[in-house]
Amino acid sequence: MAQDAAELQLPSVSGWSVYLVKDASDPIVADFLDLKDPGSHLSREGSHFIVEGPEAIRLLLASRFVPWRHGLSTCLSLSWDCEVTQKVLLKASLLESLRPSLESADRKEACKALLLLCDAGLMERITCIPARHASAALALAERAERQRSGAATWKELLKPGPLRALALKQLDEESVGALFRVAAAFGVDVVLLDSSCGDPFHRRSVRVSMGQVLRVPCAMGSLEELLPQLLRDEDVDAVALCEDEDESCVYLDKLSTIHHRWVCLIGAEGNVDLMACCRHRVAIQKVAKGVSLGVAVASSIMLNGLAERDGRTPKVSVEEAFNRTLMEPMLPETGGERVM
Repeated sequence: MAQDAAELQLPSVSGWSVYLVKDASDPIVADFLDLKDPGSHLSREGSHFIVEGPEAIRLLLASRFVPWRHGLSTCLSLSWDCEVTQKVLLKASLLESLRPSLESADRKEACKALLLLCDAGLMERITCIPARHASAALALAERAERQRSGAATWKELLKPGPLRALALKQLDEESVGALFRVAAAFGVDVVLLDSSCGDPFHRRSVRVSMGQVLRVPCAMGSLEELLPQLLRDEDVDAVALCEDEDESCVYLDKLSTIHHRWVCLIGAEGNVDLMACCRHRVAIQKVAKGVSLGVAVASSIMLNGLAERDGRTPKVSVEEAFNRTLMEPMLPETGGERVM
């Protein structure tokens, strides 16, 4: 009886309706069932997406994507129209560490979001993924209509003056997430994703990015159509990252300056049309030629080099950028990181 009474005394969290989950078949957790093979509502064209991990959820609650905020006239709202967080599923032992972020969220609607608490074993049965630190906190957020349709155009996201952009092609979800972390670390203003890339709001992308997909504006479409328009109409210089075995490339340390408005193209090796658009084709010089660095490491070196050469004061120090990128290694659940 004492144990039953203790279970009835749910913790109070300001602004949230707290619910103790006791059964994996409870309909309240249906959105979190079997996240290794999720339902269509979590697909790229679906209505919702999952934010995984305490760090990512803190960013969700602290950013312009927080629940209850609508109609912001900011660059990020142009990107995705602001999602609404509907539920948070949390291992009970993590509640106190997340409480400040949960209670400080800017609430502007009368309705409360649901905070679902359960133990690690039950959480694993619900989600079918290990309830370790990064996977013991999950948020369900609603995709805005423009996010589902990809209607946010790249022109809406570009700003006048100095510009750092990252264009990605043929990268899987984990690699996309890793590159959003790199983009945030080195002050990239916008990420342009080809339709061949994985969904940046896939659960694995958000997890690997540690929530940075919620901070860096992005747009999706065809780079073959977008890049020529970008160079023609927006006074932007294009730089492609190449293999060091490509004899047509110059090494990054030989590049003395770069235009203050640039886009760095990653993942387009072998695409003749896209490579032809780029005035600079740049490789990273290594002692052991041909050794793969991995797309995240190579992109970090490339973006740091371009940021040093564009004449614009870096938003962060190299040390801070390094710490942000490597703060907590995120191992993909499956293999397949694209290497360069």
